[in-house]
Amino acid sequence: QQLKDELTEISDLRADHNDLLQEFKQLSKDLLEVTVEKEEAQERCDLHKLRLKDAVDDLEELENERDELKDELDQVIEDSARLERSLRDMIGALEDENER
Repeated sequence: QQLKDELTEISDLRADHNDLLQEFKQLSKDLLEVTVEKEEAQERCDLHKLRLKDAVDDLEELENERDELKDELDQVIEDSARLERSLRDMIGALEDENER
């Protein structure tokens, strides 16, 4: 009877072992899938960060170009005003000369 009980216990232990082994295999498979998904998500994150950095760099470049164009426009406006004053002075001088 004791031998029979021990054989039954061994059989139960083998069944438990097999169950645990299957669970371990499934958990290992799940872990591998999660690891792959995490790596893919990290790659997407890195790609988005790179795209964002490129967009920020592009924006900074556009802002610099805008500032340069604004400076050029301010200079053109200033030159235009100076030319306008000069022309008015010339016209005034001509009108004065014509009146004499």
